[in-house]
Amino acid sequence: MTANEAQHVFTLAHVSDIHLSPVPKVMRRQLLSKRLFGYVNWHRGRKFVHKREVLDLLTHDLKQRGPDHIAVTGDLTNLGLPQEFPPAAEWLWQLGAPDDVTVIPGNHDAYVRLHPDKATALWRPFMEANEAGSALFETPPGGFPFVRRYGDIALIALSSAVPTAPLVAAGWLGSAQRRALADILDRLGQKRLFRVVLIHHPPLPGQAGWRRALRDAHEVQEILRD
Repeated sequence: MTANEAQHVFTLAHVSDIHLSPVPKVMRRQLLSKRLFGYVNWHRGRKFVHKREVLDLLTHDLKQRGPDHIAVTGDLTNLGLPQEFPPAAEWLWQLGAPDDVTVIPGNHDAYVRLHPDKATALWRPFMEANEAGSALFETPPGGFPFVRRYGDIALIALSSAVPTAPLVAAGWLGSAQRRALADILDRLGQKRLFRVVLIHHPPLPGQAGWRRALRDAHEVQEILRD
């Protein structure tokens, strides 16, 4: 390791809950689900908060600062509409190249059950392991967890995004992801890598109310403790 490498500090920027605006035109049949509640919430309040011009300014500022990597931890969309995913993909490409940006979904990106080809498949270049990460852990068929390695830094990407009932924004990892997370943390710890876990929902008990909590937070807490 050279002196310059030893002195380099890896800068990881974190962005979440983009809720890209404006919400595109919605067909009536698309509101025959929990989307109706989200659509009302958007027009009653969210559209006055999540303004595209503000996001563009923040994006410009972030790129000017030049972090080594950017983690986007979900909720790029508002209602999980198929027509929301292409603009979100365009924004990701504006943010940076796939090797410089890692994305995971949030609950709004899984508002209702959609075929991946109509949803997050468009984000796949930003949502998969890099070569160095694949050498550490083989991504399972479901796509999560996946690992990206940058020098001594390892990003462990999880998905807690699952469709839920109206007025509920809770998340869930499930036993398969939890087992994989424990395995990854152990493997990477043995290699003395600095491990960063990316997850949309607060990972520990008590960090969010019941409607917004990670339902298996207690199990995740035990894994992180070990």
